[in-house]
Amino acid sequence: MPPRRKHKQPSTTEADVTEGLPASERIARLLALMVVRGMETEDAALKLDAVGFSAHDISGLLGVNANYVHNAKYRKKGSAKKKAKKAAS
Repeated sequence: MPPRRKHKQPSTTEADVTEGLPASERIARLLALMVVRGMETEDAALKLDAVGFSAHDISGLLGVNANYVHNAKYRKKGSAKKKAKKAAS
């Protein structure tokens, strides 16, 4: 059996991601980056998700993949359930 080929993903830069966007979208992305500057990646991803950015947009802004954003939301939901259960006891 021949070895599997590894798929190479094209490298994208911030300029490639923002090139076709309108000015208002560029400004929104810049403001979002300024707000989450200095935050941990997971907290920043959750905050950007809360204000309406999609997982794809967040992944481009923070340099993570979209699955990271989905996992962060899942972990947050699980910890909220634990806190509610603990408070009910």
